[in-house]
Amino acid sequence: MITDNLTYEDRVEALIELGADRTDAQAVVDAEDSVNQGMQPETHAFSMQMYRKERLDKARQTMANNIVKKGNQL
Repeated sequence: MITDNLTYEDRVEALIELGADRTDAQAVVDAEDSVNQGMQPETHAFSMQMYRKERLDKARQTMANNIVKKGNQL
């Protein structure tokens, strides 16, 4: 991914440059960080990891939808 080895703010800025607004970009980066934490020693580790992935997918989809809406308003 284009955001490998970048700081949090650099990753947010990279998504903003692609057309996302700051709120959507931060949501995606936060969700990516949650997924990338790896498996934690939790009771329901598998379900928690699946939830994190679903959250990331939803954040990315919301960001993409908002970029399209912004483009249609121009």
